[in-house]
Amino acid sequence: MMKLKAQEEYAVPGIELEVKRAFWNLEKAAEGLEIAEKRRKMARRWFISNASGFALGITPAKDLMDSLEGDALAKKNHAETIYALNMALATLSQKVGVEVADLKY
Repeated sequence: MMKLKAQEEYAVPGIELEVKRAFWNLEKAAEGLEIAEKRRKMARRWFISNASGFALGITPAKDLMDSLEGDALAKKNHAETIYALNMALATLSQKVGVEVADLKY
C-alpha cells in the first residue's frame, strides 16, 4: 500500500505537467492557425493582383509565377497547421482521457 501511495505521489505531478504541456501545444497550434489563415488570404490577394496585372500586360510573368508559388506554399502551410492543431487536440484528449473537441473543418 505504501508503495502504491509513493507511486501516486510521483505520478500526479508528471500527469499534470503532461496535460499542461498538451494544452500549451494546443494554444500554440491555434495561434499558428490564425497566422496561417492570414498568410493564405494575403498570398491569394497577391496572386490575384498579379494575375490581373499579367492579363493587362503590366505584370511580368516571373512576378505572376512567384505569386502563384507563394499562394501554393501558403495553402500547404495552412493544411499543415490544421494537421498540427488536430494532433494537439488529439494529444490533449489523450492526456485528459476525454474528447476535448469535435474535429470539424
